[in-house]
Amino acid sequence: MDWKHPPDINVDDNLIIDVRSPAEYDAAHIPHSYNIPLNRIEEYLDVLRHLDDAVLICRTDNRSSQAWKTLKGVGASVSVLKKWDSRMAG
Repeated sequence: MDWKHPPDINVDDNLIIDVRSPAEYDAAHIPHSYNIPLNRIEEYLDVLRHLDDAVLICRTDNRSSQAWKTLKGVGASVSVLKKWDSRMAG
């Protein structure tokens, strides 16, 4: 796995998963969030299906809503943060 942060995450933690592109993530992101672009979500379903109370974010909530559908479909506990704003970045 080549996430922006190490993949040894505890899926029981309250995680923030940023599903924007790596370039968008690099420009501004919420500290301690994980960048897993929407087009790579399915590669990690074996790990992500075990998420407990994760929050998905993107710029407009379109990609995070798509990721939500995929992850809910495999039993993950996830929600969507509506319209992420770069002012949330640390």
